Amino acid sequence: MHNSQCIINNMRKLILLLTALLILTACGSKTADGEIVIPVYEAEVIQSRTANAQIMDLTSRKAIPANFGCPFALSIITRNSGNLIEFNPARREFSEGEIIAVIDSSELNLERANRQSTVNSALSLWQSSGSERDRLRYLIELEELKKIDSRIAGYTIVAPYDCVIVQTTERNVGDYVNEGEILCLIARYDEIFIYTSDSLSLFAIGMDVDISLGSFSYTGKVTYDSSLAPAHASPQARYITVIKPNEGELDRIFEETPGALGAGWATVYVTVSDYRDVLAVPDWAVIRSGNANFCIIYSNGQRMRTPVSVGESVNGFTIILNGIAEGDVVYL
Repeated sequence: MHNSQCIINNMRKLILLLTALLILTACGSKTADGEIVIPVYEAEVIQSRTANAQIMDLTSRKAIPANFGCPFALSIITRNSGNLIEFNPARREFSEGEIIAVIDSSELNLERANRQSTVNSALSLWQSSGSERDRLRYLIELEELKKIDSRIAGYTIVAPYDCVIVQTTERNVGDYVNEGEILCLIARYDEIFIYTSDSLSLFAIGMDVDISLGSFSYTGKVTYDSSLAPAHASPQARYITVIKPNEGELDRIFEETPGALGAGWATVYVTVSDYRDVLAVPDWAVIRSGNANFCIIYSNGQRMRTPVSVGESVNGFTIILNGIAEGDVVYL
């Protein structure tokens, strides 16, 4: 009788054990919608995501949109209306006095021819009479001719100094232009910069920065702030940071990216964080709970939540100020 009871009890234990195994198997097969995670133990070590606390250098840069050109450019404005008979916006560099554009002034040709005839007659009369009255009449007619010549000269636009065209309007020879219309913007060669009005607090005069134009990279230095803008700067230029390409870089830009000046855009990269020889772990290894921060350390067969003090997070790594040491393995 006693043996029968023992057999029954053993069978009950076996049934309970099998039931428990079935439940665990069912739980482990659930989908991700309601998945129950069962830790897997191998030689008393939990299989999970791990990383080593390491000493490293961490640097973070910010990309800032910028312009390539001249914030202090001079607008070339037409002084008269008429058809363009000469204009070459594709040409970039001009020496002082060279012609940038010519507007048709033929409507003044007849007026000038008539005035020239009057001047010639006044001169002949003075030369024959020698009178003071005829001399004054000649000088008056000569001044009127000079006025017409000055008006005609206004139809020819020349470079006021050695310059580069930094921006141009869509105008071609034969197009009609109105008085007061902007044809192009020019700048002195040494006033072509990279400039931006974004994130001004990140810049300081003398700071080195990296510059990207298309697929090419260049270097430059912050040289101007709003207080150093020249007198001919536009009001908008009072709120910009100006970066001058380093020696030789501007020539490289014109050679490697000839369309950059016309496009007028660039990207500036500024270092915002630079840490050397700091202890850090991946961001995922830091558990944040309210004002407290922890890392999980596996020790003596158990996972231990270890309090840590943290610094800045840079490029996916969190700086550890204290709490763990170099080489410690952290778990997720």
